[in-house]
Amino acid sequence: MSDKYDDAMSDQGEIDRRFLQLEGRTLTLDQLKALPPPAPMINDYLFKRTVAWLHGRWGSFKSFVAVDMACCVATGIPWHGHDVAQGNVLYLAAEGSQGLGQRFEAWEKHHRNPDMDRLKVLPMPVQLAEMDGLDVPAIIMLVKQFNTDLLILDTQARVTTGKDENSGRDMSVFTSHLSEIVEATGCTILVIHHEPRRGDNLRGHSSLEGAADTILRTELQSETTITLQNTKHKDAELTADMTMNLVKMGESAILAHDDPNVKRNALGEPERKVLNVLAGFTNGEATATEFVDAVVPDMMSRASFFRVRNKLDRKLKVSWRTKGNSKVWYVTDWAGVDPDAV
Repeated sequence: MSDKYDDAMSDQGEIDRRFLQLEGRTLTLDQLKALPPPAPMINDYLFKRTVAWLHGRWGSFKSFVAVDMACCVATGIPWHGHDVAQGNVLYLAAEGSQGLGQRFEAWEKHHRNPDMDRLKVLPMPVQLAEMDGLDVPAIIMLVKQFNTDLLILDTQARVTTGKDENSGRDMSVFTSHLSEIVEATGCTILVIHHEPRRGDNLRGHSSLEGAADTILRTELQSETTITLQNTKHKDAELTADMTMNLVKMGESAILAHDDPNVKRNALGEPERKVLNVLAGFTNGEATATEFVDAVVPDMMSRASFFRVRNKLDRKLKVSWRTKGNSKVWYVTDWAGVDPDAV
């Protein structure tokens, strides 16, 4: 009799604690409307405290995109013209580290060896779809340990080993654990996943798409060219497709806007000259005044300079930001820059 009474009292204590949690999270309508919109991690593509998927067929450069995003967030370098919120990145290479080091090295070389201390790589799988496994709480501890802002899971199949992708139950456990990680740590999660053989959606149960705040997709256009598509944003407008080209760099390759077959990426001689001038400044950035003075009047007229600079901006080769009281222009894509200009 006493055992049943003690158990009931213990259960009631848990219920009371849960009640207080729920009560504390309940909002009035005014409080709900006052909540801030999602803050960008990568402007127009990834948002803070959300779960996103990046999917595509085999060989469509999904991991190249993920490495590119990871490095830009870790260094604060804009991602193909889109500003990033610099933060700590944990890249979970669940399919192993073979070839991954060369991809990171190629990215570093392409971007002139920036500080990469904010990036960590875990080259082993963990299991995030087990009902009562140890890996979910362990990953939460690891994410907190590194103050992780962006957690990349490459790939979904390797962090849900033995589970049925077409099972609503198994995938609901998985997506629930992803939400639990975000709730506990405040990080953003990007999951790399495959597509079915006949289809252009996320492979597996529809609950995956339902759980996603953002869905990105890579589609192969040629042996070296992809289109990156944004097929879902839960709380933002969809972003237009981006064409990217795989450019050989060292022992691997990087993604760049340098495909001559894409009209908007082709650079004329005036554009190359102006791009090389900006690249010649420290870290490829200069104040608006410094940029103008370095080109005008020796290379071209003032009007021609502004026309060429704006073309480079539209082609995502250069961009600008406010730094103190100055407007600073900087190179966003180093592909096509003359090595002698740096």
